[in-house]
Amino acid sequence: MKSPKDNDKINEETMTLGGRIFWRGYRSVPLWRKELGLKEKVKREKSFKRAPYPNGGPRRRQRRRAGGEENDNDPTMDYGYEWLLAAVNNMPGAASSVGRKGVESAYQWRTRMLEEYMKNLELDKNPREHGGDPYLWKGLRYVSKLRPPKGESPPLGLFLQLFEVAKVQEDQRRRSYRIKQVGDVLYSNENVRLDPVNESAYIDALFMVGSKYRALQLWQSRLGKRDVVESSYWHEFGVLLYIRRFDWRRAEEISQDMEKKFGYVPPKLMIHFIKLYCRLGSYDEQVEGWYRKLRDTVKSRKKVMKILSTAKSQTAVEDPPSSSHLLVVLEELLKQNYWKLAQKVIKDLQDLDAEIPVIQMLETIDKSTKRLSIISKNKRRRRSFEEGRPKIGAESSDFVPLLSMLISINPDILNSASLYQSWLRGLASMGLTQNAIQVLDAMVKRRNGPSIDDMFALIQALLNKHEWDSAWRLLERMESGELASQPSTRIYNQFLRYSVRMEDCQLVDQTVSHIEPPYNDTTLNMLLLFYFNTRQFNKLFELYTPVINRDHDPGHTTWRQLWLLIRRSYQTKPTAVRPDHRELFAAMAASQKYKTSLHVYEYAAHSMMLAGDYAAACAVLCYMETKNDLNPTIILATGLADLALKLKRGSKAVFGPGAASVNEATVESGHTALAEPTIPWESVCDSICSTLELDNPQTKAQVEQIASQWKTVGK
Repeated sequence: MKSPKDNDKINEETMTLGGRIFWRGYRSVPLWRKELGLKEKVKREKSFKRAPYPNGGPRRRQRRRAGGEENDNDPTMDYGYEWLLAAVNNMPGAASSVGRKGVESAYQWRTRMLEEYMKNLELDKNPREHGGDPYLWKGLRYVSKLRPPKGESPPLGLFLQLFEVAKVQEDQRRRSYRIKQVGDVLYSNENVRLDPVNESAYIDALFMVGSKYRALQLWQSRLGKRDVVESSYWHEFGVLLYIRRFDWRRAEEISQDMEKKFGYVPPKLMIHFIKLYCRLGSYDEQVEGWYRKLRDTVKSRKKVMKILSTAKSQTAVEDPPSSSHLLVVLEELLKQNYWKLAQKVIKDLQDLDAEIPVIQMLETIDKSTKRLSIISKNKRRRRSFEEGRPKIGAESSDFVPLLSMLISINPDILNSASLYQSWLRGLASMGLTQNAIQVLDAMVKRRNGPSIDDMFALIQALLNKHEWDSAWRLLERMESGELASQPSTRIYNQFLRYSVRMEDCQLVDQTVSHIEPPYNDTTLNMLLLFYFNTRQFNKLFELYTPVINRDHDPGHTTWRQLWLLIRRSYQTKPTAVRPDHRELFAAMAASQKYKTSLHVYEYAAHSMMLAGDYAAACAVLCYMETKNDLNPTIILATGLADLALKLKRGSKAVFGPGAASVNEATVESGHTALAEPTIPWESVCDSICSTLELDNPQTKAQVEQIASQWKTVGK
C-alpha cells in the first residue's frame, strides 16, 4: 500500500477535488504547495469558539491608544472582560488538542482570568447585582472542562465564593442550575466536600435540576458522618427529600429512626406527612395517625422543650410545637374535604384555648366547595386518579355539623354572604339538594341572594338526580324576581341539555318556550340536532328562517351544522326540505363570523346537487376561486363528479358521517399551499354537464351570474 506521504510517486493526474488527495481518510499536501515549499494549512478545530472582541479587538485598541482615541468612559473596555475572552478564545477546549503541560497551563490561565474578572466585578460588595453576569458563568463553564494539575488542589476559595454568589440568585431555577454548576466543579475533586448546610443546598439543586438519584446517594453517603451524627438536621433533610420524591415509606423509616435516636420529630415534618397523605387520597388512617402524633407533641410541649434544650448539636432552629401547627393542619384538611377530622382539630384547639380564625376557615371552605363543584361537573379522565382521590360526598353528613361548629364559635358569620354561598355549593356538590334548598331559602330571608354560579351548581345537582320539578321551580323563582339573580342563557341551556339527553320532546318545548330568540350558537346547535334526530323537519327548518333573513349571524361551527343537516335531510326525506339554498349561501357570504372552510363549501355543493340545482353547485366552486382565490381540490371535484353519476343512475348518494367538529381546520383567503392538487372550476362544470347531459355554455353563464350575485353581497 502506498503511503500518503509518498507524494513523489503520485502524478498530477490523480489530483482531484481542488488539488487535494484523499487516501483512506488522510489528507496529503497538494503537489503545488510542496513544490513551492509551503506547509499544509491546518483548519481550526471545532473546540475553538472565538467570541467577539469589544471595540474591534486588541490590535485596534492599540492603534486607538497610539492615536489618542482611547475612551475612558466606554463600559466595554473592561480589562477583566477582555482577559476572560482572551482565555476563552486562545486556550484549547479539549485535552486531546495539546499535551499534558499545555492543559495544565490552560487550567491555570483560565482560573487566573476568572479570578481577575471577579475582582473587577467586585462580587464581594455586590453579589446580587453582578451575580447574573453571563460571562462570569461562561468562564466557569470553560474552567470546568479542564482538570487541575496533578499534586495541586483547585482554587477552593474562588469556587466557594462563586458558590455563595450562586446561592443569592433571585430566580429559583437559575439559582439551582448555578449552584449545581459550582458544586459539580467542587465535587469533581475527591478530597473536597462542603459542610452539611451548603451540601444540602447543592443536593436541593440537584433535585430541582432532575438528578434525584445522585442527590439521594450524596445524602445517604453523609448519613453516618461525625458532623451530622449528633444532629437531627440531616435526618429532617432526608425526610423532606423522600417526601418530594413521593417515597413515603422510606420517609417514614427515616422519621422512625430519627424518633428513636433523638426522641423527637419536628412538627413541620408531621405537617408535611399530613399534606402528602391528604393529597394522595385514600390514606385516612395515615392522616389521622400523624395528626394524633402532632396533637400529642403539642400537648407535651414542656417535654419537647427539654429535648430541644439538651440537644448537643442543633444545626437548624426549631419552632417549638404550638397551636399554630394545628391551625396549619386544619386549613389543609378543609382544603382536601376532611370534614370529620377537621371537627376533631377544632375541638382540640378549643381545649388548648387557642384562637380559631373562623373567617379564614370560612374562606378556605368557600374555595374548597368551588373546587368540588368544578370536579363534579367534569368527568374524571384517569381511573387511577379517580380511585386515589377522596370520594365526593363520602363525608357529606359531616359538612353541616362542621359549619354549625364554626357558627357556634362566631355567630357573627351568619350575616356573611360567603357562609351561605359556600354552604350552598358544598351541599349541592355533595348531592344534598333538599338541604341546599333550605339554605337558599335562608339566604333569601336574609336578603343575601345567590349568584348565578351558585344557582348553576344547585340546578346541575338537581338535574343530575333527575329532580326536574324542583329545578324548574327554582327557575320560576328566578324569573319572578324572588331570587336576586335573573336566569341567564347558561341556566336555560342546562334544562335544554337535560331534556335533549332524555329525548323528551315535551321538556324541550317547555324549555324553548322560556328562551327568547335569537338563540345563541350553543342553543341553536342543540335544537338543530334534536329536531333532526326526532324527524321534526317543520321545527327544524323554522330555525333557518332568521338566518336566511339575516336577523341572526351564527358562528362558523353553526354554519357547518346548517349545511350538513340540509345534506342529510335530502338523503332522509327530500320533500321536507324547505330552505332556499341560494339565499342561505348568500347569507353565509355576507356573514361576519364565517371562516373560509373547504368542508362547508363541499356540504353546500352537495346539497345543491341533491336539490337538482347544478348551476348553483358549480357556482360554489366559482365563488371559491373568484372570491377566496381557492381552486377546488381533486377530492372535492371527484366527489361532485361521482355524485352526478349517481344522480344520473338514480342510485342513493352515500356520504360519510360528517359529525360537527369545533376544531375543524380552516384556511385563509388566497391559500395556495394545499396538501392536494387543485383543478379549475370550469373542468368540474364540464364533467357535470357531460354526465347529466346539460347545455354547457348556458350552464356556465348561469354559474357566473349566480357567483357574481354572491360576491356582491359578500364580506
